[in-house]
Amino acid sequence: MTAEWLAGIMAWMRVEDPAEVAAVALTCCGVWGLFRLGELVVGEDGFDPNAHVTRYRIGRCWVRDRLTYTVRLPRTKTQHQGETVVLTQQDHVSNPIGMLAVHTSTNPTNNPAGTPLFAYREGSVLVAMTRTKFLDLMAVLAERAGLEKRTGHSMRIGGCTSLLKKGVPLEKVMLQGRWDSNSWKRYVRDHAEILAPYLVGSETGAEDRA
Repeated sequence: MTAEWLAGIMAWMRVEDPAEVAAVALTCCGVWGLFRLGELVVGEDGFDPNAHVTRYRIGRCWVRDRLTYTVRLPRTKTQHQGETVVLTQQDHVSNPIGMLAVHTSTNPTNNPAGTPLFAYREGSVLVAMTRTKFLDLMAVLAERAGLEKRTGHSMRIGGCTSLLKKGVPLEKVMLQGRWDSNSWKRYVRDHAEILAPYLVGSETGAEDRA
């Protein structure tokens, strides 16, 4: 799920479908924030405001004239005390800040503390976005756009490649993805495609300096 892939499916998103809007907003945030899919969806056991990210857990501030969101995760795979992820405006159609605004206006709530971040309207009620529902929606959008289907884990991989292609330094990508040096090395060994744009960029830079 790279930025280019996202642009492709967004062209086919039905803005009148609250579930599709929520799923695309989730993907935009997931890619640029390097989230694990499980941090943004609700499991089959149901919603728990103490374990899942809610609308209330979003902070907003301006940094160098760019609107920035902080997303407080109450619990993660590696940090049971929770972690904070930063989302910044991107000069791309998949800008997570803009897509979150579309999502929250399409799927409003009067109870942000008790509403999953990516809950969507189904009739008169808000429904939590589950992993199964999300992947089903992504498969539909990919087919509609004529693109290959992607797995949930490809969101984090695609985010890495998108940031590296933008020229974001490797250490900042590691920081955004919440990797230490050892876990990053293991991750790259398992997903070697992440480094491809970085290595290509380095080669191009070397040629320019020659």
